[in-house]
Amino acid sequence: MKRGCFILLTLILLCPLRSFGQAARLYTSDNGLPSSQINKIHQDDKGVIWLGTEGGLIRFDGLDFETFRHDRTKENALSSSSVNEIYQDSYGTK
Repeated sequence: MKRGCFILLTLILLCPLRSFGQAARLYTSDNGLPSSQINKIHQDDKGVIWLGTEGGLIRFDGLDFETFRHDRTKENALSSSSVNEIYQDSYGTK
Protein backbone atom coordinates (compact mmCIF):
# COMPACT_ATOMS: atom_id res chain seq x y z
CA MET A 1 0.00 0.00 0.00
CA LYS A 2 2.81 2.43 0.88
CA ARG A 3 4.60 1.58 -2.35
CA GLY A 4 1.46 2.28 -4.41
CA CYS A 5 0.94 5.63 -2.69
CA PHE A 6 4.61 6.51 -3.27
CA ILE A 7 4.36 5.71 -7.00
CA LEU A 8 1.12 7.67 -7.36
CA LEU A 9 2.55 10.67 -5.51
CA THR A 10 5.72 10.56 -7.63
CA LEU A 11 3.70 10.53 -10.87
CA ILE A 12 1.53 13.41 -9.72
CA LEU A 13 4.57 15.50 -8.83
CA LEU A 14 6.50 14.71 -12.04
CA CYS A 15 3.69 15.28 -14.55
CA PRO A 16 3.75 19.10 -14.38
CA LEU A 17 7.48 19.10 -15.22
CA ARG A 18 6.66 18.22 -18.83
CA SER A 19 4.79 21.49 -19.30
CA PHE A 20 7.87 23.68 -18.80
CA GLY A 21 9.54 22.67 -22.08
CA GLN A 22 8.14 25.27 -24.48
CA ALA A 23 6.91 28.81 -24.11
CA ALA A 24 3.92 29.69 -26.28
CA ARG A 25 2.94 33.13 -27.55
CA LEU A 26 -0.40 34.08 -29.01
CA TYR A 27 -0.24 36.63 -31.81
CA THR A 28 -3.38 38.53 -32.79
CA SER A 29 -4.14 41.65 -34.78
CA ASP A 30 -4.00 43.51 -31.45
CA ASN A 31 -0.31 42.70 -30.86
CA GLY A 32 1.29 42.69 -34.31
CA LEU A 33 -0.29 40.06 -36.56
CA PRO A 34 -1.37 41.99 -39.69
CA SER A 35 -4.32 39.70 -40.43
CA SER A 36 -6.29 37.42 -38.13
CA GLN A 37 -7.61 35.12 -40.89
CA ILE A 38 -4.86 32.66 -41.91
CA ASN A 39 -5.43 30.51 -45.01
CA LYS A 40 -2.08 28.70 -45.16
CA ILE A 41 1.02 28.33 -42.96
CA HIS A 42 4.49 27.29 -44.16
CA GLN A 43 7.85 27.13 -42.37
CA ASP A 44 10.85 27.32 -44.69
CA ASP A 45 14.28 25.72 -44.34
CA LYS A 46 15.59 28.71 -42.37
CA GLY A 47 12.76 28.56 -39.82
CA VAL A 48 10.89 31.59 -41.18
CA ILE A 49 7.10 31.30 -40.92
CA TRP A 50 5.06 32.32 -43.98
CA LEU A 51 1.33 33.00 -43.60
CA GLY A 52 -1.10 33.17 -46.51
CA THR A 53 -3.98 35.54 -45.76
CA GLU A 54 -6.70 37.50 -47.55
CA GLY A 55 -4.58 40.60 -46.95
CA GLY A 56 -1.37 39.26 -48.50
CA LEU A 57 1.64 37.07 -47.72
CA ILE A 58 3.08 37.57 -44.24
CA ARG A 59 6.69 36.73 -43.33
CA PHE A 60 7.43 36.16 -39.62
CA ASP A 61 11.02 35.64 -38.48
CA GLY A 62 10.18 35.14 -34.81
CA LEU A 63 10.42 38.85 -34.01
CA ASP A 64 8.87 40.91 -36.79
CA PHE A 65 6.04 40.60 -39.30
CA GLU A 66 6.51 41.77 -42.91
CA THR A 67 3.51 41.85 -45.27
CA PHE A 68 3.69 41.49 -49.06
CA ARG A 69 0.58 42.64 -50.96
CA HIS A 70 -0.62 43.15 -54.50
CA ASP A 71 0.68 46.45 -55.86
CA ARG A 72 0.20 47.08 -59.56
CA THR A 73 2.91 49.77 -59.53
CA LYS A 74 5.57 47.17 -58.63
CA GLU A 75 6.70 44.65 -61.23
CA ASN A 76 7.55 41.83 -58.77
CA ALA A 77 4.53 42.27 -56.47
CA LEU A 78 1.95 39.54 -55.83
CA SER A 79 -0.69 39.15 -58.53
CA SER A 80 -3.35 39.20 -55.80
CA SER A 81 -3.39 39.99 -52.09
CA SER A 82 -5.45 36.85 -51.44
CA VAL A 83 -2.95 34.04 -50.68
CA ASN A 84 -4.41 30.52 -50.29
CA GLU A 85 -1.35 28.33 -51.01
CA ILE A 86 2.38 28.58 -50.33
CA TYR A 87 4.97 26.42 -52.10
CA GLN A 88 8.75 26.26 -51.81
CA ASP A 89 10.85 25.00 -54.72
CA SER A 90 14.06 22.97 -54.46
CA TYR A 91 16.13 26.18 -54.48
CA GLY A 92 14.34 27.51 -51.40
CA THR A 93 12.29 30.05 -53.36
CA LYS A 94 8.75 30.63 -52.12
